[in-house]
Amino acid sequence: MNTPQTQQTKRTFRVIALLGGLFLVIGVILRLSGLLITATFAMALAGGVGLLLGLIGMATAQRMKPK
Repeated sequence: MNTPQTQQTKRTFRVIALLGGLFLVIGVILRLSGLLITATFAMALAGGVGLLLGLIGMATAQRMKPK
């Protein structure tokens, strides 16, 4: 049984993971096309970190049990 709080937490981390993945993909595409090398690397790095945090958060929310 999921509480509304657990559902909200899962949803939040899912959004973080999606945004992180989006930034990562955009950063890699721009990097491969040779545009904005430093800024794009920072964007891809931030996207990768966001994706990782989102996935960790989703896994944690999945294991949370209502009291």
